[in-house]
Amino acid sequence: MSEQSLQLILRSLDRISEEFHDLRDGVQKAIRISGDDPEMALTRARKVLEYVVRDVFERRCQEDPGTRPLENLLQRLVKDGHLPKRLGAYANHIRELGNVGTHAYGESVTTEDVRRSLEDLMTILEWYFEAVRPEGVKDPTAVDKQQPPTGEQRNPKLALKHCNRGIELRLNKQYAEAEAEFREAIRLNPDDPDFHNHLGLALIPQRRFEEAEVCHRTAARLNPANPIYHYNLGCSLEFQQRNAEAEIKYREAIRLNPKDADFHNNLGHVLSAQKRYTEAELSYREALSLTPENAVLHRNVGFSLQRQRRYAEAANEYREASRLNPNDPEFHNLLGVTLDAQKKHAEAEACYKEAIRLKPADSVLHFNLSICLRRQARYVEAEAAIREALRLNANDADFHIELAKALKGQGKDAEAEAAEQEAKRVKGQ
Repeated sequence: MSEQSLQLILRSLDRISEEFHDLRDGVQKAIRISGDDPEMALTRARKVLEYVVRDVFERRCQEDPGTRPLENLLQRLVKDGHLPKRLGAYANHIRELGNVGTHAYGESVTTEDVRRSLEDLMTILEWYFEAVRPEGVKDPTAVDKQQPPTGEQRNPKLALKHCNRGIELRLNKQYAEAEAEFREAIRLNPDDPDFHNHLGLALIPQRRFEEAEVCHRTAARLNPANPIYHYNLGCSLEFQQRNAEAEIKYREAIRLNPKDADFHNNLGHVLSAQKRYTEAELSYREALSLTPENAVLHRNVGFSLQRQRRYAEAANEYREASRLNPNDPEFHNLLGVTLDAQKKHAEAEACYKEAIRLKPADSVLHFNLSICLRRQARYVEAEAAIREALRLNANDADFHIELAKALKGQGKDAEAEAAEQEAKRVKGQ
């Protein structure tokens, strides 16, 4: 397991209360033995999963799971809506890897298998302690109950002044100074969720995403009915590329407020990051239904359609984005790409040229234009376009390869060979 993955899992385990030490110890044991005995580590992860699934089954289905196989329990929980389908898929993955560890069907088990199993398991535990057993999570910002803040230590009015000053500083992009104000506000009144939320927002631009996550978790714990806290928690998780966990938070924000387009848009982002493009499309469309004149949302719908190879539909969305914001070169470029994919090269060419007019220093736009011209057998023009791309950025091997293709089309084989050699040199850098 990578050190980064290990640290993320260990930090998550620190939040599990002593009452659930069996779960925590089971995961820690799997981590400890993962290098020496990955098969047994997978078995340990499966046992932790089985404990969770049986507990959820008993609580949600109001039945004794008895000796029913884990697979059957999972099927029932997903079918009855007690376990999200995505988490059900993660659980089955852990179960299957655990079976390999238990029975050793001649398959080669690696520490990478353990990493994947444990990361899936931590996502399930995150949901378990939030949706089923919230009492199992420690309060990371709890103050010593023997010494509660008194007098000057607890001053809500002064705390609000520090918070307002922090907001002003954050809006002026003075993030470190804003952080100090929010921390002072929290010291004076630790029970206000807004203070923790604002502190998290000041930490994100400083790329301190894990600290921001703790702040937003605290805000959501103090006021679980506020959707923006769940949304911001989702953002801090998304910045850490913990997309499955972010998905859970965005869905909770949407449950609390289904009319916020940003919530649906960000859900689309994390679904897209998981290559679930059909679901992402639905989320983006829902966001678009709430703000239909938003060019970026049309772009996002177009992107999800493009990933599904539905190029004509994607082109329609990019065309609408370009209509709403004709000065954004990205929209013209994306429209060109989808038109090219439909072999509508003349229309694509016009899009690339408009994008270049708006942003002439973007080497990728010249590269795309070169490809489009070459596909029309206009090799001399294609060469001119790709040479401009190389003038702007000579360190992209794909540009040199495209130059070689444009040269070959003109019968300039020696020059094409030189361009191919240069591409190999750049790749080797």
